Amino acid sequence: MYKAFYGFSGVPFSKDIKSCDLFIHNYFKELLSRFDYIKKYRGIMLVTGSPGVGKTTALRYWLDDLRTESFFKVYIPLSTVGIIDFYRQLNDKLNGEYVYEKQTI
Repeated sequence: MYKAFYGFSGVPFSKDIKSCDLFIHNYFKELLSRFDYIKKYRGIMLVTGSPGVGKTTALRYWLDDLRTESFFKVYIPLSTVGIIDFYRQLNDKLNGEYVYEKQTI
């Protein structure tokens, strides 16, 4: 109904929208430049914001341009896990050795 009314050819704001079909506004460009800065200086970054503002969309757009032979992409979408669970997920993504217990010194 709304597609015909507004003349849309597809579902707007779909999660599977192609990067080339995105509207790139100034805030989006700013976030992309920050991603590029982190890439250049080999840093780590935390992106926060309200739900639906485009964090994941911007990240997907930026990741589409990374060369897979030079970069290894790790995506951990569930942010409600504890620290140990986060490290376990990261270790799994990096194909690390499974640790059964905490090391004591």
